[in-house]
Amino acid sequence: MSDTGNSKHEKALDLTEEALEAMDEGDERRADELIEKAKKLDPSAPAEIVKDLEGS
Repeated sequence: MSDTGNSKHEKALDLTEEALEAMDEGDERRADELIEKAKKLDPSAPAEIVKDLEGS
């Protein structure tokens, strides 16, 4: 992955983690917005987080 692609992937991972925190706080609307942003940057990032969570 290029630096730009890697940067987008990292940002998408960060957004996905923020979405999980928002869900934990009960803010479903914000969580949905953050997931959508993450998917636009890198659709694989939310799936990667879910896969990591399933493995733990």
